[in-house]
Amino acid sequence: MSKKKEPDNTDRLIRLEQLLEKNDRRGSRLSWIRWNPNSKYGYEIDDAREEIRWMVYEIKKLREENAELKSFVDNFREAMEEQLGEN
Repeated sequence: MSKKKEPDNTDRLIRLEQLLEKNDRRGSRLSWIRWNPNSKYGYEIDDAREEIRWMVYEIKKLREENAELKSFVDNFREAMEEQLGEN
């Protein structure tokens, strides 16, 4: 019987950023490997660091926007409940 791993409570985005920093310090590459039957070896390897950093930035921005919208909706709901309660 195999044991299930306990869930990691670390934010996956933070973990990804930590791994990117670790790779940079080590001088390691982060690469996309794409199938390309026309290339010499049947695949192409591209540097993925900039695209991954862009995705992290976009995810952070979406999280902020989501938090702002949630706050707006909560405030609106409270105001409507107060207004409806007065009538």
